[in-house]
Amino acid sequence: MEYTIRKVTNEDKNALMKLSIKTLNSNFRPFMGDEAVDTFINSGMADKEIMDNINNISALQINMEIIELCVWKDNLLHLMMIAPDYQGTGVASYFIEHMCREKLKEYDEIFLECFENNIRANAFYRKTGWIMYKKELDTDFNWYRLFYKKQRSEGM
Repeated sequence: MEYTIRKVTNEDKNALMKLSIKTLNSNFRPFMGDEAVDTFINSGMADKEIMDNINNISALQINMEIIELCVWKDNLLHLMMIAPDYQGTGVASYFIEHMCREKLKEYDEIFLECFENNIRANAFYRKTGWIMYKKELDTDFNWYRLFYKKQRSEGM
């Protein structure tokens, strides 16, 4: 399989929104619950998140299909989503490792945050070398957020 990593364009917005909805339905319901996910999707906020960040999205595609996206806001990995059919295949590790290498050429440290209840994502981040440095209660949701970082290594 040949992977392509690229910046997205406005022409990709429908594919990105479709990927977002599919991922929210598959991955976020187990820890956020149906009501929260339905509200986020039905309010248009899921699509708005894509459109508001379209200039900061990189995507991984296979055979011309976008299967993963990540949104960077400077040195913060704001959002990462992978199509459920590709989870556990190693594709996400390949993509995040590539993106981190690129960002660490530009920044000494990069960061992300994740809900503590998103067990699968937290395990993935730890497996790919992210170090948790803070845990904080999000009073809007009454959930804990875990904060991770990666630092540029010697010789980078």
